[in-house]
Amino acid sequence: MSFATITASGVISEPIKNVRSIRGQECEILNFNLYVKPKNKNNGYEADENMCFSISIWNKQQIDRYYNNISKGQEITLQGNFEINKFTTKQGEIVKQNRIDFATIVGVGTTTEDREIIRETKIVKKSPNPKAAKI
Repeated sequence: MSFATITASGVISEPIKNVRSIRGQECEILNFNLYVKPKNKNNGYEADENMCFSISIWNKQQIDRYYNNISKGQEITLQGNFEINKFTTKQGEIVKQNRIDFATIVGVGTTTEDREIIRETKIVKKSPNPKAAKI
């Protein structure tokens, strides 16, 4: 069940490129886990609140661009469709898995704080609104 678009920043596990056959066509998919430390109300980190997201990138251009340029332990920011999958293990335990599917990498950097500062200071250019000439 897909909920909404989410933006998340965190540290990644080892990226793995898979090939799946969908409707008779082979598609490359880049999979990894994203480990996120959410901030609390005091803008500090709570170690016991770590979250893990299973990530799937389906965009071939993104896969070609980032597969050889990202590595385990690197911090990235991405956007995608957030969903929670529930399944039952062989032992009968019900497990919830946080997923971000059809993700797009929007930033690769050193720390979340660095990217937040860059994002806040970035000037957004708006295209001018041309006015009709009066005769």
